[in-house]
Amino acid sequence: HCTIFSIAESPLSDQILWIGTDDGNVQLTKDGGKTWENLSRNFPGLPANTWCYHLEASVHGKEIAYAVFDGHAKNDYTPYVYKTTDFGKTWKSIVTPEITTFVRNIQEDFVNQDLLYLGAENGLYITLNGGKNWSAFTNNFPKVAVHYLELHPTKHALIAATHGRGIIILDDVRPLRGIKEERLTKNLSFFDTDVFTLPEKSTFGGTASENQFVGDNPSGNAKISYFLPKRHTFGKMTGEITDLEGRLVSKVEVGKNKGINTVEWGFNALAPKTAKGKGFSIAPAPYVKAGKYKVKITKGNEVFEQIIEVRYDSTSSFTASDRIQQQQCTQELFGMVEDLAYLVYQIDQWDAKVQEFKSK
Repeated sequence: HCTIFSIAESPLSDQILWIGTDDGNVQLTKDGGKTWENLSRNFPGLPANTWCYHLEASVHGKEIAYAVFDGHAKNDYTPYVYKTTDFGKTWKSIVTPEITTFVRNIQEDFVNQDLLYLGAENGLYITLNGGKNWSAFTNNFPKVAVHYLELHPTKHALIAATHGRGIIILDDVRPLRGIKEERLTKNLSFFDTDVFTLPEKSTFGGTASENQFVGDNPSGNAKISYFLPKRHTFGKMTGEITDLEGRLVSKVEVGKNKGINTVEWGFNALAPKTAKGKGFSIAPAPYVKAGKYKVKITKGNEVFEQIIEVRYDSTSSFTASDRIQQQQCTQELFGMVEDLAYLVYQIDQWDAKVQEFKSK
């Protein structure tokens, strides 16, 4: 239809525009539209008049761009993905056999230029080496047609628009940025983390109308990610949070899968021991104090540690005195709960002896 379908303005210069049409033309201007150059003959192996579905202008160089072509409307399901590093004079295909169907979109990472995301008819693909090889991303990502990809510049979230008006968000791609060759050889390696902020949530339980929504808000927990070169199968694997002196603060569930695993910690200390009883429950343990803590993962006979930092919310209305008073009160109440648990345990022991005596 000779329709302009894709426009990509260089993030490094507003004078550079890449234009793609649905009849296979790719045009480039480097002077804000005064002159144009047709680059369509420079794509090796591309059938004439194949729909230019997406163009991506790079943040890593004015001369770098990516082009995706889609021929499935003509019963051509071949993936066509190209990269140029010389303003389109030459294009190189970055398709490998791992990509098994046609592609609609590509998104480069803003930090790691070798990290690329590819939206295909059968899901999401990722490369860590600039397209030398690709892997299907299967970590809870369905095999659904991905029509568009966008990377949030400050939230580090990859947003995928899928067929049928769906939206899938990978909420933090920073662990992918941190996968290097040397990391692949270690038995376990942590990824860097930001300073975590203690949330201040209301205890209000919500309303019944909330049930009409199926999406969940992002977790406010601390997320600690690490890489395993292979799945852990033999021996125990446990996770703990300790203070810097090694005293136990909390326990966390750890993932054992090959690849990237993420531990979530809700900033809670260990809950007090409670008495056994029907219908008796106690609220979760209180939040820890702001400061530095160790994440300790024990994998068989090996121990891996990472230091994380927790801070208070800078917008909070609570004063330091308020927090001290709250912590003292909470510790006193939890001490009473543990005293009660011990008392109930003693009573249960006495009752068991009485019942044993009666049965004789």
